Amino acid sequence: MIVTDLKSEKRFAAPPLLTDHGINSGVSVPIAGRDGTLRGRLAAETGRVFAKTGSLTYDHALSGYVVTASGDIFSFSVFCNDATEQTHPVRIIDEIVTLLVNYDDSKPPRSGQK
Repeated sequence: MIVTDLKSEKRFAAPPLLTDHGINSGVSVPIAGRDGTLRGRLAAETGRVFAKTGSLTYDHALSGYVVTASGDIFSFSVFCNDATEQTHPVRIIDEIVTLLVNYDDSKPPRSGQK
């Protein structure tokens, strides 16, 4: 669902993630671990990952946005093309998204990292 003016929206209350950051319009997407096809995925990241899944035979995708450990909001899109079940594409996509969620730019990099 695309909402152009959250202040005048009557069908539902705007999510705090948007209003707390002064966002007045947005796209409603499922919450990881709670809604739709993400109900059984990324449960540890509930309230921090908002995304839509996509799949065709051997192709899997997840696109949306995350709230990082440092409170930043990142948009992302991850695709695994020509992926067989032996490569566990959904697990790999979830691991990538978890890395994004755990990103914390307030911490200095560890020795040897940039």
